[in-house]
Amino acid sequence: MAVNLSVAQFTDQDLPDFVAGVLKETGVPAHKLELEITESCTMLSPQQSIRMMQQFRAMGIHSSIDDFGTGHSSLAYLTRLPLDTLKIDQSFIKNISSDEKDTALCDTIAYLAHRMGLQVVAEGVETQQQLTFLTSIHVDVVQGYLLCRPLPAQQLEDFIRQRPDSPPQAGIEYF
Repeated sequence: MAVNLSVAQFTDQDLPDFVAGVLKETGVPAHKLELEITESCTMLSPQQSIRMMQQFRAMGIHSSIDDFGTGHSSLAYLTRLPLDTLKIDQSFIKNISSDEKDTALCDTIAYLAHRMGLQVVAEGVETQQQLTFLTSIHVDVVQGYLLCRPLPAQQLEDFIRQRPDSPPQAGIEYF
């Protein structure tokens, strides 16, 4: 389960204790939780971000940088942040079929992330052509309207039950 954190949530020093309490209350194993933090949020206070993410990692919780490439980060922090996943922002995915620069950025981000041992998620996948390209650069997970539009909570269970056993493109997980 992936949960997006706001700046206010991520900068709250009590967040690790709160998350630990929620995990205990719900019985969700920590390794099944991924906390998504926007790139710009981590750069507000890089040292504090590193400490917070280290606390989550010690609890067994995964962390990802959401909207990668849209903030004002330093690549040097990628080696210091305890990350599991980089999420390529949909603004780069949107034009990969027609813009060589976006194509090159997506390819480079995926290569860099994999070389660092990180999983790569592509956001905003809307066309089969995008999915085919993302498969070719070994993106691990895709999200977007091609796979499913946002659903009300009551329809999510039906969607999961009706979902095919295999993803629409071999080698990529979706959801």
